[in-house]
This record gives sequence, C-alpha cells and structure tokens, in this order.
Amino acid sequence: MSRRWGVVLGAFVVLAVSTQVADASVSRSLSIDERVAAQRAIEEVYWRHRIWPKDNASPKPSVDAQMPRSAMKAKVEDYLKKSNALEVWWRRPITGEQLQAELDRMARGTRDPRILQELFDALGNEPALIADTLARPALVERPLLRLSIGPAPLPRRGPRWLWRSRRVGSFL
Repeated sequence: MSRRWGVVLGAFVVLAVSTQVADASVSRSLSIDERVAAQRAIEEVYWRHRIWPKDNASPKPSVDAQMPRSAMKAKVEDYLKKSNALEVWWRRPITGEQLQAELDRMARGTRDPRILQELFDALGNEPALIADTLARPALVERPLLRLSIGPAPLPRRGPRWLWRSRRVGSFL
C-alpha cells in the first residue's frame, strides 16, 4: 500500500469518527469493565501485529497469557487517574476537541493505517469508546510530563547571590 493511499484511508477513518467524538465523549460515561474490555481489544490488535522471534521454538502465547486482566485493569485505572489529576490538580480537563485533535494526529502520523482501522473495528467503530480508550491514554501523558518537569531553569548569569535567589525554592 502506498503512503498516499494510507493517508487517504487514515483521513477517511478519522472523518468517519470525527463527526461524533466531541458530543459522544461527553454524553456517555464508560464503566471500568467497558474500559477494560476495550483495552483488551486494543492489546489484542497490538499483539496480533507483534512479531514472534523465529528462534523461539514455543508457539506465540495468547494476549491473556502475556497481559492478564489485572494488568489491563491497572493500565485503565492509571490513565483515568492521570486524566483526573489533570482536571482536579491542574484544572486542565481533557475536552472532546482535544480527543478529536489527538485522533486526527494519530491518523496523520500513523505508519500503518490498516492497524488504526483494525483498532477502530475492534472498538466497534464507536466514537465515544475510541476517544476514551485509544486517544485519552495517549493524550494524558504529554501534559502530565510537561507539568511534572516544570519550567526550564534560569541561566546562571550575574553575581552568585543573584542566581541563587532565582532557584524555585526561594519563590515558594
């Protein structure tokens, strides 16, 4: 498949979902069990496309053997906690528009649009489910990383007493 065809397919996939993501993500709240089931579907697609080493004589195990339900549930709870932290602590809730922008970014930047389409199919092409279980985990990592790192340190110029006073601790 040519890169051009991949971009066209990716754009089509996002357009098919994009008209409903902003409204659907707000209108329906997913249970933890629905999220874990969706995470299992995502992991299964990824596992199908993972190459098994030829020098490993044993057959490729199932996705459940590699990642048990408890690990999937922990992964779901982790991204929900991070999303909640963004909303409560930093007052930066994830909006429907941000979820849509993340899906657009995924479609533009995908190396294999067929896998993205497979992920959407595994999630039943349901916009709210796709946004909350595929886009949200990817979206919450970036702002938390930026917020936890904090601003870059100021350069050390001038007399020593001046740049010592510029440390973060002196302003708290």
